[in-house]
Amino acid sequence: QFGLQLLQTSHMEAFFRDKHLHHYLSLAEESYAQRLESQHHWMKKLSTEHDNMLAAIFWADKHSPEHFVRLTGAISWYWNIINFLIGTDYLESALSKDVKKSVATAAVLQGFGMFQWWTGDLPRGIELLEESLNLFHQFNNLVEEANVSTELSRLYHTAEKHEKGIECSKRSHDLAIKIGNPGLINSCLSFICMSHIFIKQYDKALPIAIEVIAASEKLEQPDILVRTHHFYSDCALGTGDFVEAEKKIRFDSRESYKI
Repeated sequence: QFGLQLLQTSHMEAFFRDKHLHHYLSLAEESYAQRLESQHHWMKKLSTEHDNMLAAIFWADKHSPEHFVRLTGAISWYWNIINFLIGTDYLESALSKDVKKSVATAAVLQGFGMFQWWTGDLPRGIELLEESLNLFHQFNNLVEEANVSTELSRLYHTAEKHEKGIECSKRSHDLAIKIGNPGLINSCLSFICMSHIFIKQYDKALPIAIEVIAASEKLEQPDILVRTHHFYSDCALGTGDFVEAEKKIRFDSRESYKI
């Protein structure tokens, strides 16, 4: 507090706040780009730096709408895993900013769409994710097209629109194979597994779950690891193996995140 008072009285606060903002914007955008390849590293890093991220977001909100949109969109993936309530208001505010639509806008739509899923507003979530998908397609961003398609798959299945859900999960996996990114392929494959579970094809889902769990451990993708342990449990439950189902559902996600 004393340091902040000195900064304010020196009339240099805006200069250093801007430097702080640009540093953490760069960090957030790097995490967004690498959130599948280096997920464990970035979850630990962002957990340590989260207060600085919020300080940068607060400053950007008051002084730079474009940077505010970029920063909130780039950090939304982390909020979605840790606690979606943290970012809900920031993302909603980002969508109201009068800025030119961009890849950052698509990322905000993606993040806020998933938050609608968490709160149960499926129609709104699907609408936002479809808009995000269209923007990423417009900007020829195949990686994010694949990522948003996986999330749309989850929402469509939850809404019991299983044909659309299967279509989205297959599209995401096809794009991931085309791109050739191992982390992205593993993430998209986990949603192929999910699609099989929703339509009760447990014999097809189980070997995929086993494959994804092994790959997630190797690639250090804790979020996908936790999710796929859940899918494995669903397979066991669906086939009546309640002991195995309980074992997998008790998987300690905190040990996996280690942050």
